[in-house]
Amino acid sequence: GGGEAMEGDGAPESTLPATQEALARLREGVRAASAAAGDTKESLSAVAKLGKMVDKAMPSDLGRAVTPVRMDPALVNRAVLDHLLRTGKLEVARTLAEEAGEELDEEELRPFAEMVEVAQGLRARDLGPAKAWAARNEAGLKGIGSDVGFLIARMEFLQMARGGRVLDAVMLARGSFDQYLPARLPDVQRLMGCLAFVGRLERSPYASFFDEGEWARLLDRLSSDGSRLLGLPKDLPLGVCVEAGVKALPSLLKFATVMQGRIGEWGSKTALPVEIDLGPERRYHSVFVCPVSREQASADNPPMMMQCGHVLCEHSLKKVSQGPVSVQESE
Repeated sequence: GGGEAMEGDGAPESTLPATQEALARLREGVRAASAAAGDTKESLSAVAKLGKMVDKAMPSDLGRAVTPVRMDPALVNRAVLDHLLRTGKLEVARTLAEEAGEELDEEELRPFAEMVEVAQGLRARDLGPAKAWAARNEAGLKGIGSDVGFLIARMEFLQMARGGRVLDAVMLARGSFDQYLPARLPDVQRLMGCLAFVGRLERSPYASFFDEGEWARLLDRLSSDGSRLLGLPKDLPLGVCVEAGVKALPSLLKFATVMQGRIGEWGSKTALPVEIDLGPERRYHSVFVCPVSREQASADNPPMMMQCGHVLCEHSLKKVSQGPVSVQESE
């Protein structure tokens, strides 16, 4: 009987550690719940502030500043397709063409697929696809006055120099740079000069040559010249439209607010009610008139830019250069 009493008296002591462990877990859970509640309050506060900022920056009644415009669905589909192709989203373009009933053959996709491969290679620091593309399009690139062949060779030379492969860099220079001389002689001289600093290029006067941004600049140049080869503008048309719309919307909304419904039928006209400044990069001149002859430029008499930056038609420029006539340049 005594043994049972001792056993019963010790029972509470044996459960004490388990009780303490349970209480510790409970306290930990309470702390975690409190921390989560604090995080939730911060998140809710941030969301509320974001909503106010969006309401302030983007008024809800944008319909006052725009009017519906009838657009040909086929033209819209074509514009979106071109945008997808030029941005490398080929599979999305195929799906859209199939669903919209637009024709999109593989031959049309081929040059865009090649540019996608080049872009992927450059992002992975692989010049192989770019070199192959430039070799296939060598004649076309020369026709548009492109120098991407030199830029690709330059990047390959710099990577060899960075890796300490001086002899390989010199052999590359002998085999690739000769065709770009004498036009590129100063660039070649600077490239050869950086070889004297191999092993400490990051602390040399040529450190800017090895900036990672050089890869992005090379890709931009290849994309630009690739578009020119295809007869496409440098900037994406759909992107330009969206950019112009975003810049124009605040002015149009302000105009609509001031007029307070007295806008009339301006939306049906061919001109906007206010002038929209899209910046110098969005100023296009489809017609050029020579300031000397007062004649409109044409394919037979194209505009030509002089070294000073002034532009004349080709015929006027030839007359000025051959005859005693002098042109007074305005400051």
